[in-house]
Amino acid sequence: HEENGQIVHFEAGHLEERAQLPPVSHLEAWFKLNTSRVGELSNSHLYKYHEIPEHYSWNARGHEWAPRSRHQKEPTLGR
Repeated sequence: HEENGQIVHFEAGHLEERAQLPPVSHLEAWFKLNTSRVGELSNSHLYKYHEIPEHYSWNARGHEWAPRSRHQKEPTLGR
């Protein structure tokens, strides 16, 4: 693994923009979620990566995990 070695897709004419700000992956956002606990109010550090979709939903616009607003009756499966 090379630092910042992830594959980045871009449209013609947007190379510089993508190179400066590559998209955040689900896994990278999970690492960030676990290191930026606000106060100790978050239990995110207690969950393994595959358990996060049960408690958090993926915010595609912000490229981050957000706490689910309500408890799911049925378990949510991650990929």
